[in-house]
Amino acid sequence: MAETTRVPARQNPTSIEDEKDTEEEIAGQPMSFLEHLDELRRRLIKIILSVLIMMMLSFAFSNEILKFLLYPPVLLPGLKPPIQMMKPVITQVQGLMMVKIQVGLIAGIVFSLPVILFQLWRFISPGLRKKERRYAIPVILFATFFFMLGALFSYIVVIPITLNFLLSMGSIDPELGIVVENMIDLDAYLGFVSGFMLISGITFELPVLSYFLTKIGILSSSFLRKYWRHAVIGSLFISAIVTPTTDMITLFVVAVPIIVLYEVSIWVSASVARKKKKASL
Repeated sequence: MAETTRVPARQNPTSIEDEKDTEEEIAGQPMSFLEHLDELRRRLIKIILSVLIMMMLSFAFSNEILKFLLYPPVLLPGLKPPIQMMKPVITQVQGLMMVKIQVGLIAGIVFSLPVILFQLWRFISPGLRKKERRYAIPVILFATFFFMLGALFSYIVVIPITLNFLLSMGSIDPELGIVVENMIDLDAYLGFVSGFMLISGITFELPVLSYFLTKIGILSSSFLRKYWRHAVIGSLFISAIVTPTTDMITLFVVAVPIIVLYEVSIWVSASVARKKKKASL
């Protein structure tokens, strides 16, 4: 009697796409610690080259960039252009050259942000599934967009308000001629403005961060909704520090976008959770 070959039943059957993903993941050999270091080195070299190239290009337009930073638009009533309230100065012989190099470096990093995010993604992508790697381009685009949006919001709203408050403190007694002139070092001014724009840009990454944390199961929309009141109070507190004025309208102008971002993060988290639940069915 001929023997029949029994094919073992496949456990937990999955879709054809999942089988292909599993085969690709099995085929990929795990890298050693030294191989990880070599991969990180190659990614960092590409990031540094990108920043250097954009830095050299930005240095050629350093005067235009400095003009852009020194003349933020004044959109709110009652505010003055900051350049009318101060006199930028340089206190060292090589100071202006160092400022232009600093401007080029900051602009080089900002303009290289898509490359930086892409290289970081390529470094961590081997540890992700094929489906998760498909989100690379959308995540990079959204992260870049929200960072630029946050920096622009700081440049248009937060910086003019803050500078008007700080630079107006020198009018001690104008009738007696007791007025402290604002002789601001250009290097210090650049660090002040770029620091505000950087913090605001990072803050605006909250929806992207919410997407990632929900995707890996650390965050949920119910958790965000539970602490919504705390987030509102925190937004008002941060706004009070960033805009130390007694004007409540100014306070809410800064706080409302942060609260809106928190609401957007809740929506993003809920959307990701629904998709994960639907995919598991």
